[in-house]
Amino acid sequence: MNCGAPLTEAPGKKGTAADKGTKTSSYLLLTLSFLVALFLVLLILKRNATSLEKKVAAVQKQTSGQEMPSDHPSMEKMAKIQAIKDSLKTNPNDARLLTELANNYFDIGRFDLAIPNYKRALAFAPSSVEVLIDLGVAYFNTQKLDSALFFVDKALSVQPNHRLALFNKGVIQFNMGNFNGAVKSWETLVKLYPNSREAASAREFIKQAKEHLKNS
Repeated sequence: MNCGAPLTEAPGKKGTAADKGTKTSSYLLLTLSFLVALFLVLLILKRNATSLEKKVAAVQKQTSGQEMPSDHPSMEKMAKIQAIKDSLKTNPNDARLLTELANNYFDIGRFDLAIPNYKRALAFAPSSVEVLIDLGVAYFNTQKLDSALFFVDKALSVQPNHRLALFNKGVIQFNMGNFNGAVKSWETLVKLYPNSREAASAREFIKQAKEHLKNS
């Protein structure tokens, strides 16, 4: 799931025309539950993410007595971004600052600006699993699924059993139509981290993927 950015076509549209009657109703309910779960993905992914409610409130915050457009970042967020950019003028190779800048762009949905800054951070910290994952998710939100999978796989090459990387790889594979691959990624996650919240979501996603395979 993402926070406002399009994922791909809604799961369930890849089913066959033979789905009818009560089967269709139950399938729609499964699809709805999957979409709701996907909506939480970015909240799980971001190490520095606040709650969704706080993000929305920040975006819609009133400034100087006037309500800002709902798609406009808060003045506080923009001031923070500018402060980081000012610090980078004297420390242009600081991977931490570059990552923080990318994270802030990510939070306001400017994935086009988050991506190059994550890449700059990786130039100085190429083995940062968190940056690799966040870069993959930023690409996911721009619907560049091949790039998303590439960077999540790079994260897994550094840390093969990383919980969030396994979870997100499954999400990306599902959206690419690779349901067998998604099941494999999520089953590995469930086996390694059976009591995690990611595993709880993965179990539901596995049902969705297997439903697609059954109907294909």
